[in-house]
Amino acid sequence: MLSPVADKWNTFPPQKQARLLQHAQEWESLPPAQREKARQNFEQWQKMSPQQREEVRENSKRFQELSPQERAQLHNAFQRFQQLPPDQQEQLRRQWHHDMRSGPVGPPPRH
Repeated sequence: MLSPVADKWNTFPPQKQARLLQHAQEWESLPPAQREKARQNFEQWQKMSPQQREEVRENSKRFQELSPQERAQLHNAFQRFQQLPPDQQEQLRRQWHHDMRSGPVGPPPRH
């Protein structure tokens, strides 16, 4: 895991070296299935455009700002979504993309 940075290792500050060593140890302690999932996620990240990466960062930031209850609700909704048949998932994705293009939905205007 550290071989890609071996030639630069001595140029890193001690804090960065310690952090990289910690990540390497954590990586080695992961079960093979989790390592494979992480590898796939990294490959997917590398294929993303800078704009897509920024969207992921923003979504992650917004998720972290949610209350624990809101996070749990979102997690439960996602688990329910994953249980749906693929055709229903695709239908919901299309609806979501349509709704996102239509703009944010707010309360009805007051008269």
